[in-house]
Amino acid sequence: MAWRAQFGKRGAVYGCWVSKPGFDVLTCAPGDFLVDTASQVFQSIFRGDSLIVNEGQAAIGAGTYGISVGLPASVSGLSNLMMMATYYMVQNNGAQFSAPNISQTYLSFRTAGGVLFLNVTFRANGGTGTANVTFEHRAAYTIFRGQF
Repeated sequence: MAWRAQFGKRGAVYGCWVSKPGFDVLTCAPGDFLVDTASQVFQSIFRGDSLIVNEGQAAIGAGTYGISVGLPASVSGLSNLMMMATYYMVQNNGAQFSAPNISQTYLSFRTAGGVLFLNVTFRANGGTGTANVTFEHRAAYTIFRGQF
């Protein structure tokens, strides 16, 4: 008979462990647990997509452009937050581009005090030189909370 759950002390760590069916909780490897409070688990708690800057007339000066997004009250007071963001551009004809692959720009992001800060930095003046082509510089993001 295989033991499936263990509560209390395991080695030098206190916690809770539940093994996958067919695995003995006392001898199984870390990847064979359904629950392992000794491991860091991340839960997605907030996601969104925001316009950072609109590149009108297909030209934009070098520098940093940013926005701040207030996090909902249910999220803003939480600790142990991590996030991931993806920077992309949308042309006025609807075409989408992965910005880091085609442009001299980069995205930086962070959360502090219940606010998400998104910044796009242009290393040089940008644009296509075509007055009727415009781009939206956007970021899609997800905020995670570490559990256990």
